[in-house]
Amino acid sequence: MMAREPCLPTALALPRSCFTYTRCFCEENVYLLLAKLHALISSSEDLLGCQLYALFISNSLKACPIWMQRETGEASGDADQGEDREGAGTEGNEEKKIAEVALNDGPILWDYHVVALLETPGGLTYVYDLDTRLEPFPCPAGARFRRVSFSPVLRDCFASDRSHMRALDGSWTVPPPLYPPIRGANSASAMTLPAFWKVDEEEGGGKEGGTEGKLGEVLSLGDLLNRIK
Repeated sequence: MMAREPCLPTALALPRSCFTYTRCFCEENVYLLLAKLHALISSSEDLLGCQLYALFISNSLKACPIWMQRETGEASGDADQGEDREGAGTEGNEEKKIAEVALNDGPILWDYHVVALLETPGGLTYVYDLDTRLEPFPCPAGARFRRVSFSPVLRDCFASDRSHMRALDGSWTVPPPLYPPIRGANSASAMTLPAFWKVDEEEGGGKEGGTEGKLGEVLSLGDLLNRIK
């Protein structure tokens, strides 16, 4: 297991279990995670130099392969348990498990994904991704077109009525969070989420150095990696 960098403030090295998590609602998970970290930073003079960002990962095709996600791991784990109940130890089950391990190591294709970034006063960046199976948590960055939004911008301008998670008949494709939909104080409508995940060429995403707007800055992968350490 990778050792945690010493410059990550201990007060911010929280386990996943400390944060609210709803499957397939990464944008709301990050919104609430950033609110919690912001409260911790604001309450301690030792943490005031830390900066928080939301990173929206997407592209014009709305198809982003991301590896080591909980969505693949948990699906494989559920299948393993079912097979064990039906007949553990058979040769056929072993072959199925080998195939599932290979699937488990593959990517999941998200239309978009959202993670939180923490930049320390020393200039190092850490990634808080509640959907990853990677350790440690949070992970040092340096290893995902992306929109980087400064935390207060997300807090004030983000809103989601969760309509993107409804089927044509109005039913939920995935059970929603139990708390009310999020709407920032300065959000233009009840559903500004698409404006955050939009990173098309007309938004300037393909230009070197990225483009900056009201909701954050659009960066290519190369530009993003040049910003973080």
